Amino acid sequence: MNTQDRRLTRNIALRQKIDRLQAIHHALEQQALAMARESSSLTLPDAAEHARALDRLLKRQTASVKDIQSELIPSTIAIKPSPPLLSDEELRALMQDNP
Repeated sequence: MNTQDRRLTRNIALRQKIDRLQAIHHALEQQALAMARESSSLTLPDAAEHARALDRLLKRQTASVKDIQSELIPSTIAIKPSPPLLSDEELRALMQDNP
């Protein structure tokens, strides 16, 4: 919002909201700085509980992925591993020092 727009009467309510948000932001910033300077401790969330919750979510996600895979790829289809791109002889030739 440029300077002229701020002066328009139709923008007074918007300007007041912006001013209020800026004041709140400034107050929070000052509070954070004061707490950091005082080295006051904060109550941090329980990391172990968050880890357990994340573990449960990941297990459910893994189970869902397996269910979807079983629907997409029936168990009757055998998936064979692909052969190596290089033979042992070719790999040894590539690994030799060439002057």
